[in-house]
Amino acid sequence: MLELIGGDNISQSAAVLANGGRIAQISFMKGSEIVLSAVPMMLKRAIIQGISVGHRRSFEDMNRAIKPVIDRVYAF
Repeated sequence: MLELIGGDNISQSAAVLANGGRIAQISFMKGSEIVLSAVPMMLKRAIIQGISVGHRRSFEDMNRAIKPVIDRVYAF
């Protein structure tokens, strides 16, 4: 499950999470502190994973820096 809100919203995400599910925390629109009871998460064997992403400009710079190596061209 992708969690974008953070804060107390993560408890709602956890409530509907399947057994063995994973919450991928991407951003914190409601604040960086999360409020969550640990026991239901443990019983579901759930995982909370933080994901950080870079800026769009860094991604575009990286893409411009990649130069493909073309060894052969095949006719179709």
